[in-house]
Amino acid sequence: MPLLRRKIVPLEPIPVQNGENKIKDVWQVRFTGEIFTDYIKYAEKIMLYKKPIWTCELTGKMNLTYEEALESERNCREKTKNTYPEVWIPLTLEMAQYKQGKLNDIVDKIYDYLKDKYLVGEVVFFTIPNTQQQKPGKIVSILEDEVSEEEKKYRIHMISKFGKELKEGDLGSKPVEYDVSMDAIRRDRIIYSKQLMRNFLRENTKRDTWLGAPLVVKSKLAKQYGISQEPPEELKDLIEEKSKKRKRRGAAAPSSDDEDSSEEEEEGEEEEGKSKKKSKKKHNEEEDTTEGSSGKSKKKSKKGKKDEEKEEEDKEKEEEEEVKEEINIKFPIEDLDLPKYIKSTNKRPKSSYSRIF
Repeated sequence: MPLLRRKIVPLEPIPVQNGENKIKDVWQVRFTGEIFTDYIKYAEKIMLYKKPIWTCELTGKMNLTYEEALESERNCREKTKNTYPEVWIPLTLEMAQYKQGKLNDIVDKIYDYLKDKYLVGEVVFFTIPNTQQQKPGKIVSILEDEVSEEEKKYRIHMISKFGKELKEGDLGSKPVEYDVSMDAIRRDRIIYSKQLMRNFLRENTKRDTWLGAPLVVKSKLAKQYGISQEPPEELKDLIEEKSKKRKRRGAAAPSSDDEDSSEEEEEGEEEEGKSKKKSKKKHNEEEDTTEGSSGKSKKKSKKGKKDEEKEEEDKEKEEEEEVKEEINIKFPIEDLDLPKYIKSTNKRPKSSYSRIF
């Protein structure tokens, strides 16, 4: 499943139609199969899926949409399923079980371990003795186990291009099995790669979100390949402590609303107490300031009267200085000059009539 902030977003549960709950219209997400009875929730989920904030769980690619992350996981799963050798699976999972640290470091250890070691049942390419021909084959057995890895010899049975074992007589008089040293064996570069191991571990293991959490093989695969699911003694106490904290958080989640309301009430009471104290302080300060300002107010009153008188005189002068415009009234009396006192303005009135040509 694609990840959002290193967590899996659960899918919407399928709505159930009963006698009481009658569903008329539904909306379905094409690439997840989710069904919504509310269009607003459907639109919000679609907008979330279309944002480039998702991460592919297997490859680790970031800044993808939900549909792109699903497609990346599908392609990666097909490649690992068809190419990762079945012989390596128990060894890889056992070496990764309850290992702490970065995934790249765990992959490097597995890669280095398999570098100079071949397993029974593994498909390899080998050079036929006394020739330079390279043929595909499967390791049947290991000869001389007590000898060092470099001196060991492997019995290899030839296979066809399609992976089927050849029978005696298919090549005529030529043998089908050969005893080959380690120097004459090599693996396919596409199969023996760190990227393929990394993708395989991402698909078949899980890890908690807390810092320093170990890799844990999925329970289905652990039972299938007989891998122990009990954590080592070094990590038992740490895992139990983290699981208890998670349970406490889960139990505290439903009661969080009540706690928030009680906290809000306490904060409101504290604010009321503070406001009362502030009002008392302001009242005392006002009483102190009124006594000191009484003497000053008498002096200011005398100055205020003089200023008012000056303002009135200035207004009278302004009124007298208004422009006198003479308006000639042509009809019905043309001989009389009637003056009119108006304020001078440069604005001309706009005519409501347009020119007629």
